[in-house]
Amino acid sequence: MSERSRLTALEDGTDEATERIETTTLDAFVLKQGLNHVDFIKMDIEGAEQNALLGCREAIERFSPRLAISIYHRADDMVRIPEILREMRVDYKFYLRHYTYFYGDTVLYAMPRD
Repeated sequence: MSERSRLTALEDGTDEATERIETTTLDAFVLKQGLNHVDFIKMDIEGAEQNALLGCREAIERFSPRLAISIYHRADDMVRIPEILREMRVDYKFYLRHYTYFYGDTVLYAMPRD
């Protein structure tokens, strides 16, 4: 299946795509690479932000990175994502920025308090 037809199958909601893509969590990547800091995390991953945040819990708790997380893909993102972050760290200040004239492109910025 060509890349274009695979994307078309996914966009159409059909289950014809057969390629597998290996993924990992940010926590596993940090551990495997032996990183001693994470400064910034940006997410705009089409509705997978909540699950991805759970996969970087240790990095957020340990390093307090600045965050830019899209919160418009799922109906509960605007409420649930700040809750998830508060469960990890209570010392973040939140800022919200909307970039368009329609419902999309709303970003939650989380900055550690100094």
